[in-house]
Amino acid sequence: MSVKRSNPDRNAQRSSPDAQPALSVKRSGPDRNAPALTLDAQSAQKAQLWPIVKRLPAYLRCGWALIREPAIPLKHKALLYSVVLYSVTPANLIVGAIPVVGQVDNTLLFLLGLRQAFANCPPEIAARHLKRAGLDAGQLDQDLATIMTLARRALRRGRREIRFAGRVAGGMSRRIARRLIARRPPPAKPEPGPG
Repeated sequence: MSVKRSNPDRNAQRSSPDAQPALSVKRSGPDRNAPALTLDAQSAQKAQLWPIVKRLPAYLRCGWALIREPAIPLKHKALLYSVVLYSVTPANLIVGAIPVVGQVDNTLLFLLGLRQAFANCPPEIAARHLKRAGLDAGQLDQDLATIMTLARRALRRGRREIRFAGRVAGGMSRRIARRLIARRPPPAKPEPGPG
């Protein structure tokens, strides 16, 4: 894999004169025809996630306050409790190895739990907790939509990569089977009996 900087003179007609040249990742090998994720796309993902990451401490304070809130029934706090348990289980370590999805899963589940708790909380109590945490009422839904969009993109990309790996594995297993069949000794000829 090599990194190539595009020629700014050649691309001058397509972009503004003060635009920085884009970086893209050139792939080699069997997946070289697959679309490469450009560094611009990666920085766009980071730009979408960064404001949410900066609001996470406020979301955590709000979640802690909602867990202790007696006005919310326990069954509506269950998702918040399950996120805490999921964060310390070995299953979280396995999912954590998957790019993007591994980093987004805890946040997604936590924001879903917050939304469920707020939906079943009296409005004045919800407004009080949001104000204390320094959050807006619509911010939770907006952040949740952003996280869901990023997770969907990552899953689509992951499905393509899994399909590619399946095709490679299928081709390798067919080649190995042909080689094993070709190496099989010929069947023994029956010896002529005395006659």
